[in-house]
Amino acid sequence: HIYSSGTLAKFLKFNAAGTTSTSWFSLSTYLTSSWTDIPSVGQNFFSIAGDSGIGRYFYINIVYLGCNSDLGWLDIGNGNVCTWESRYPSKPVFIYSASTTVANFYAGSVGIGDVFAVFIR
Repeated sequence: HIYSSGTLAKFLKFNAAGTTSTSWFSLSTYLTSSWTDIPSVGQNFFSIAGDSGIGRYFYINIVYLGCNSDLGWLDIGNGNVCTWESRYPSKPVFIYSASTTVANFYAGSVGIGDVFAVFIR
């Protein structure tokens, strides 16, 4: 769950049965979310590790097309590679697509969460 100003902004739901502490966050265990297009389009990252070499975790992204054209749904980041990350000095930053579909992280409909929570039942 991603909360912004105390309100639930986005959610993801997974079937974590038989997974590890990190493998539960993947397309293969994905059930539903606030975003309608995740299962119907490809992803180059969908994992907790994300693109850790540049500080992107819990990362769900379609493609890298250059910083001004990066497309995705979620980045829990502490990186500063692109302007869409470095414009938020407080890290980690919870960046998410604020629409119901994928967003351009640089110029699209993007929200910033103040809480990222994982609930287990």
